[in-house]
Amino acid sequence: MNNASNMVAGNGSGAMLSSLLGFHLNPLLALCLVVGLMLLTPCILRKLKQKLPHLFKNVGYEERALRLKEALSLDNKRRLLRVEVTSKEGTKELLLLVGGPQDIVVGWQEAKEHDL
Repeated sequence: MNNASNMVAGNGSGAMLSSLLGFHLNPLLALCLVVGLMLLTPCILRKLKQKLPHLFKNVGYEERALRLKEALSLDNKRRLLRVEVTSKEGTKELLLLVGGPQDIVVGWQEAKEHDL
């Protein structure tokens, strides 16, 4: 009887719909909105990247002084890293052993032409 009086009193279609379905649609609508935005975001970003490519450039990426070229995991703690160091004098590679009780510079070498 209470449900019928709510519908007759005109408490809105939300009250009528929730009384018919037995649950509120707000959480379901919010979930649909979030999933829809997750699906649409990559498409929107692709369109923006085509229309405005200057916004998505990696500014300064080519001019960085340090680059990680390779990482080799030796065990659970230690890694051997090959880092490219670019300076005014030229490009060299640094071999580092990290993750132990202290980090160790294994050595330096001139960068190879095919790696640049």
